[in-house]
This record gives sequence, C-alpha cells and structure tokens, in this order.
Amino acid sequence: ILFFLLVLIPTTFLIDSVRQLPLRQLATSIVEFKQPQEEILMLGFRKPSLVFYTENNIKMLRTKDSFQDYLQTEDSVTKKTVLIVTYTDKLDNFELEQKNYKLLDQQGIYLLLRLNNV
Repeated sequence: ILFFLLVLIPTTFLIDSVRQLPLRQLATSIVEFKQPQEEILMLGFRKPSLVFYTENNIKMLRTKDSFQDYLQTEDSVTKKTVLIVTYTDKLDNFELEQKNYKLLDQQGIYLLLRLNNV
C-alpha cells in the first residue's frame, strides 16, 4: 500500500503530464498564430484535449477524402488560410504540396501548419 501511495500514484501523474506536454505547447502556438476567422483542422488523428487547451473549435478530419471534401465546401473557399495540426508521419497521407503550406511550429511528433487556400 505504501508503494502504491508513495511511488505509483505520483509516477502516474508525472507520466501523464509529460505525455500531454507537446499538445499543451502546440496549443500555446495555435493561440499565438491563429488569425481571426481562421479555422483549425486536425488531420489524421483525434486529440480532444487540444480543443480544451486552445479554447477553440477544431474540425477533426481523419481521412484524405474528408479533407478534400472540406476544401471544396463554400465555407472553406472563402477563407484565405487555415491552421492544420497533424502528425509528422500523417502529413504525406493528405497530399499537401509543400509550396501551399508553411510550418509554424513542431512539438514532438505534432506539426502546426498554415495552409494557403488554393
């Protein structure tokens, strides 16, 4: 019982805080870089905690097809840029041309990009 109280519980809190650290850092960057009327998209994964940390709505698009559909919507066409959060290894899945986006921040495996509407 002492081991559980003195070692295991504090270690669990430490591990959880380290695991969420890159997301909290990325959330700070999102708040810093986000322009008015700019939407935030999360591509290829779901981390609802990012919504909490940024205090912004985030559209979560898991597939390339859903992303392509979003780009064709009237709401998307009227926006000049969107912020994109994705994993480094998921970026290729969405076939973004490097000339169309700018890397704003990277925290661990997470990327923050600004995509120009093309």
